[in-house]
Amino acid sequence: DLEWKPDFKINGEKTNYPPSFLQISTFTSCLIIVLRESQDASLQSVEKLFSNANIVKCGIGVESDIKKFKLRFPSCQIAKWVD
Repeated sequence: DLEWKPDFKINGEKTNYPPSFLQISTFTSCLIIVLRESQDASLQSVEKLFSNANIVKCGIGVESDIKKFKLRFPSCQIAKWVD
């Protein structure tokens, strides 16, 4: 799941804020990652997780979250997801 500042219209133009937080959950754990402008070690781990086709990424609104995530991190490849 991703969280970001709400998008709205300013002077007729829609804002498009980048994601601020990434939440990754399993049946027993939840990890919340603060997304920064720079690439750091936590993001490299997230990229490994997202690109691994052996791990299914699932949830509600996953497709829109992927689009929003790729606005900030366009090089990240996301494999095997279900919305």
